[in-house]
Formats: sequence, C-alpha cells, structure tokens
Amino acid sequence: MSDRIERIVATAAFMLAVLAWRERQKARDLLASQGATAEELARELRTLDAENSARIAEAIEALRLDLVAWR
Repeated sequence: MSDRIERIVATAAFMLAVLAWRERQKARDLLASQGATAEELARELRTLDAENSARIAEAIEALRLDLVAWR
C-alpha cells in the first residue's frame, strides 16, 4: 500500500480516536451528573470504549479498501 494511502488512513484513525475520546468525556460527565456509582461509570465507559473501538476499526478498514480500489 502506498505511503500516501497509509498517511490518509492514519490521519482518519487519529480523527476518529479524538471524536471517540470526546464522546467518552461527554458520557462520563453525563453519568457522573446523574449520580452513577464508580462501578456503573466504569462499566458504561468500558462498553462505550469497546463499541467505539469496533466502529473505528470497521471504518478504517472500509476506508483503506476504498482507497486501494480507487487508486
């Protein structure tokens, strides 16, 4: 795979990770404001992290395949 495609994919992965981090922060703040216990908060954030990781992996793979096909 070309270096250019890898740079595009890496940039997209970084941007998605930042968005996921922001979503995590908002979820943490919301749960804390609703009085969630530390245990509930940890459980919900683990679930959110797993979901976001899976979505990011799928999106990056789809982008990589599209870029290779487009090239």
